[in-house]
Amino acid sequence: MSNLKVTVVGAGVVGLSTACAFQRAFPNADLTVVAADIDSGIVSYVAAGYLSPTVAKMPTSDLAVLGKWTAASSEHYRAIATSADSDAAGVGISPLCELSDKPNAEEPFFAPYVFSCRRLTDDQLDYLLPNARSAGIATGFQAVTVYAQGSRYLPYLMHNLRSGGRVSVRREKLNSLAEAADGGCHLLFNCTGLGASKLCSDPDVYPSRGQVVRVHAPMQKLALHGPGAFYVLPNRDDVVIGGTAGAGSFDLNVSETDTEDIMTRAYRILPALRTARILGAHVGLRPYRRGGSRLEVDRGLLDGLPVVHNYCHGANGVGLSWGSGVHAVELATEALRSGRPRM
Repeated sequence: MSNLKVTVVGAGVVGLSTACAFQRAFPNADLTVVAADIDSGIVSYVAAGYLSPTVAKMPTSDLAVLGKWTAASSEHYRAIATSADSDAAGVGISPLCELSDKPNAEEPFFAPYVFSCRRLTDDQLDYLLPNARSAGIATGFQAVTVYAQGSRYLPYLMHNLRSGGRVSVRREKLNSLAEAADGGCHLLFNCTGLGASKLCSDPDVYPSRGQVVRVHAPMQKLALHGPGAFYVLPNRDDVVIGGTAGAGSFDLNVSETDTEDIMTRAYRILPALRTARILGAHVGLRPYRRGGSRLEVDRGLLDGLPVVHNYCHGANGVGLSWGSGVHAVELATEALRSGRPRM
């Protein structure tokens, strides 16, 4: 399609993934990315970015769709992790223990999409994590999964996007999606996360406040993910320990009480972390939506202009972003083939 002009609103991991996926599919299109924040002010920068979506934290109730996103994202990250771009992108492969406080916990949803997921015997759980049972852990699954460190991966996506040509990036705080389309475009992607509450008047969008602590712990190679927003996730530059899940809270201030609680839980299961140097605590607002993520074409919002909504992935934004971005591009392709609107 010649002279195709497309706008992506939002420069978090979902917006940039969607933009890169679209650029791959339409390399000759003119692409504009519009966002109020295009750097470390974005919640994606705080994320450890492990691919381990679980039923309890699913961004959508449609398991087929979630499986599609998980499979595509897993393969995308695996390809980067095994390439020369691995370090620059902050993308890697890591062993992971999924922990549960339920004695007969079901196999995690992500099991088919990662490498060699298996239930640990009691002896194996005790061998890997001798203090887990005293901390209330009853069951464990071990797998090998992929991760993308947000503080490296987002700049990597932006670099690839700019290198692809025919891309402009505009820092602008919008009052409506219509403002992003004012310059003229044939299609618009809405990847605004929490901003969708205002920009497209979605009353179902709400935040979940997440606080993490980053520590210097090069000895910690095993990632842990468990109940009660507990996780210990090694990244390229540090280890991310969490967390909290404050539904409805917009508070971006670091809580010393939360920091103490997070580290106390971690020390109970991994006493070796007591010697780790704390680098700092960070807070981000995860974008959630009652009813699940929104991924659909909307022709009624901007006078017939196709708007592809792709927002609110909850705690799985980094992990599932590539898969949902590819899905959004598939919907966009169908919308464009059905008739390109006049600008």
